[in-house]
Amino acid sequence: MTFLGDRKTGSLMTPIKQVRNVKMALLALGVGLVCGQSALVAASEPANDAPVAASREFETAFACQIAENSQTTSPPEVPLICDEPAPLPPVRPDAPNVFGRHAVPVGSSAIQAKWNGARMVPFGERPGAWDELLEPANLAASGERLDAINRWVNWHVRFVEDAGSDEWSGAQNTLTRGYGDCEDFAIVKLALLEKAGVPADSMYLVIVRDTSGPRDHAVLAVRQDGNLKILDSRTDKLLTDQDVTDYIPIISYSGTFAWIYGTRQFDTEGQQASLHQSANLEVQPGQPSDRN
Repeated sequence: MTFLGDRKTGSLMTPIKQVRNVKMALLALGVGLVCGQSALVAASEPANDAPVAASREFETAFACQIAENSQTTSPPEVPLICDEPAPLPPVRPDAPNVFGRHAVPVGSSAIQAKWNGARMVPFGERPGAWDELLEPANLAASGERLDAINRWVNWHVRFVEDAGSDEWSGAQNTLTRGYGDCEDFAIVKLALLEKAGVPADSMYLVIVRDTSGPRDHAVLAVRQDGNLKILDSRTDKLLTDQDVTDYIPIISYSGTFAWIYGTRQFDTEGQQASLHQSANLEVQPGQPSDRN
């Protein structure tokens, strides 16, 4: 047996002779388990002729341990409580109602796998020209983070349309090779803005139908001061969604969440009767154009 000692004085206190009821002792005096390492403070039943310590400062006492040659038949069964709790599920961001359309949450879509594959590619593990852009002093000197990063990506990434099937690339891959198409531009801007401190759940990759051209397009929408700012590979201007009249949103993504779009239809009493989907999800690759 070992003894209960006082850290403050170093003096020995009443020896442990036996613990008749381990569970009651644990309940009375507490068991602290810290990731596989326990600190057990237990009181013993003193002999009739043994003096009892006047003060038991259990919070400052050394941990009592039962020696290997103890007469105790089996160790107490104490459940481990040190496991970290499961992380809370992510919270769906506010709906990105953009370009005059209403966003409706959906569980998955035909192009979900492309988005997940691109957004989960690690970014920032290798150095590059973008490191200087992300320096706090440079971002502060260039003014608005959204404007600075939108311009930088538009000037440092060449537009090259995918040959054959539409491929979505991670930001690191696009910046390393130096080219990509519209959704690659948007994904790079999202990754750089997140590195610059913009919350990920305030940014949305939006696939749109361009009514002025034959192809679909992709932009990044960022919620700022209650408005959605549009970062577009077709212009260096930072636009609001009200500034754009020739885009019809099809689907948008933020993290693990997705939305499709429609227009609200109301009955004669002004109550919403239905939601008409804006466009189908047969997305075609985008092509460059000038938006001045």
